[in-house]
Amino acid sequence: IWTILIITTVSSLTYAQTTDKTTIEIKGFGKVTTLPDLGFLNIEVTTTHLLFNKTISELTTKTDKIYKQLEKVGFKKESIKTDNFRVQPNRVYDRQKSYDSGYVGTQIIVAEFENTKEKISQIINSFIEGAADAQFNFSFGISDKKRTELRNDLVKLAINDAYTLVKLMTETTGRQIDKMVEIKYGTFENHNLFGFGGLNEIVPITMQEAQTFVGFEVKELSFSDYVIIKWTLK
Repeated sequence: IWTILIITTVSSLTYAQTTDKTTIEIKGFGKVTTLPDLGFLNIEVTTTHLLFNKTISELTTKTDKIYKQLEKVGFKKESIKTDNFRVQPNRVYDRQKSYDSGYVGTQIIVAEFENTKEKISQIINSFIEGAADAQFNFSFGISDKKRTELRNDLVKLAINDAYTLVKLMTETTGRQIDKMVEIKYGTFENHNLFGFGGLNEIVPITMQEAQTFVGFEVKELSFSDYVIIKWTLK
């Protein structure tokens, strides 16, 4: 726990109702750790063909197979998104020379799911047993609902931390708390919610690795927040 203590004398220009009141300003911190409640299955579908139109049609066929496979394990269509559809010349390098050998097409599919070990195992088993040929990995994050719950918990912890510290300091120095006159939150240059910016680490799984999959542990995410509270002292 870090503590910043600032003792100042506030003139009547700042607080019209008081004069020569000593104030104490405390920065209170809160910190929580939690497992991500959302998982994201990221699938890369790739195909190559000498003809441009055949590359697109084969890529579409592979993508459709992936969709059907995901639906069999409980994914709804609205939770499956496609991104980064791309077809480009297939550059082949041989004896320090390069030449075009048809086209290569890629398509990214992202499917969102509730993060549980059972669901992850079900997804991996579907790729082992299914006919779809693709590379995939998992990433993990926090839902909007849980983000709000975490923020509320952090603010409560930060306020309690600040209040505990101000009681300790006033009791130790023989002063008494008069009243709270100011509380700051969410008005700082840097956003309060440290750690809320991104997803947890990506866990890559190839088809070969999936054959011997025995499970992995999703790391907990840590978040911290703070408030600044000012009291007048007796």
